Amino acid sequence: MAMIPKRLNKEQFVNQFKNPKGDNIIKTPVGELKINPQYAFSHLRRVKNGKLENRKFLNGGILPTLLNPLFVTKNAERTLFFYKPFTNENGKIINLVSVEVSDGNILNYKTSYHGSHNRVMNMIKND
Repeated sequence: MAMIPKRLNKEQFVNQFKNPKGDNIIKTPVGELKINPQYAFSHLRRVKNGKLENRKFLNGGILPTLLNPLFVTKNAERTLFFYKPFTNENGKIINLVSVEVSDGNILNYKTSYHGSHNRVMNMIKND
């Protein structure tokens, strides 16, 4: 299992994409996906329910997960979950999950997170 790619600063992250300031279309194994790197980067650090979530340590792994996931699942609401495991420097497994929704023609990037073991198992079972 590969080590999670290093955390990128904002400039490094957005410059992975052809259009660092706006929407990009990338080809994934299940179709084209629209992603705005500015949104994707800032969304990894946000306040939810009054608590700061800092998931920036995942940002180097987002593009590899979208381009080459271990698997992709879809729930009843037709949301797609791209999954790719990595390890950190201590050997701990990082379950990187990226969430996409379809507008009918194209997938739209929504978020990425470190999924718990139970969450990943539920994705596999499609619960």
